[in-house]
Amino acid sequence: MRTVILAGGRGSRMGAETDVLPKALVPVAGMPVIERVMEIFARQGFDDFLVAGGYRVDALQDWAARLAASGRRGWRVEVADTGRDTDSASRLARLAGWIDGARFFLGWCDGLADIDLQGALRFHDGHGRLATVAAVHPPERFGLLDLDGPRVRTFVEKPVRRDGWINGGFFILQRSVLASLAPDGMNWETDVMTRLARTGELMAWRHDGAWMCMDTVKDRDAMELAVREGCLGQACPA
Repeated sequence: MRTVILAGGRGSRMGAETDVLPKALVPVAGMPVIERVMEIFARQGFDDFLVAGGYRVDALQDWAARLAASGRRGWRVEVADTGRDTDSASRLARLAGWIDGARFFLGWCDGLADIDLQGALRFHDGHGRLATVAAVHPPERFGLLDLDGPRVRTFVEKPVRRDGWINGGFFILQRSVLASLAPDGMNWETDVMTRLARTGELMAWRHDGAWMCMDTVKDRDAMELAVREGCLGQACPA
C-alpha cells in the first residue's frame, strides 16, 4: 500500500529556513521533517513512499538518492516533480499513474503524530466510503490565563482544545478519488474535502493523542523539543 506525501511547497512562513531547502527537508532534531513523517508510516508496516515534489524538487531527489545509497532505511522512496506552483489536489492528480492498488495513504510532509494507522485503516475499510481523514484536536493559538479576579491562578501556554477537531493531514483514500481531480487549479481542502463531505464520502478517524504541525520557525522549535522529549510517542512531561 503506497503512501503519498505532499512535499511541493516552499513553506514561505518558515523564512530563511526555506531559501535553499524545500520545507520538507527542514531538519527537526537532526532529521528532515519529511523523514520523521515517513517513520510514522514505516514503523507500522507502510514503507512504500511516493513524494510529490515541486519547489526545489532537485533537493528532494538528492535526499532520496542519499537515503537509498545509505541502506539504513530499506524503504522504497520515489520523488515525482509535480510542478513548482501546482496546487495540492492537482499535485495528487498528476501522480495518478504512479499509484496502484485500491487504496492509499495521503500525508502532509510537516505533521507528526502518534497516530494508530492500522486502526485508521481498519476504520476506513469498515465504513466503505471514499475517504478517511484523521481528525485531531487543535492547539490554541494563544496561551490561556485562568483568572481569580485580578489574580492569575494558572497560565497554560498553547493548550490543546478538546472541544473541536481539525484536519490532521493524514488520509486514507480509495484510488477512485483520483478520477475526480484536475491536474491544474485544484485545492485539496477547499475543493476536494468540501465536495467529499457534501456527498457523504468523507469520514473522520478521531485521533486523541499527540499531534503537531510545522508552519513557522517557532513551530519547528516546539516540534524539535517535543521530539527530543518523546512527546510524540508518549505522555509529555508536565
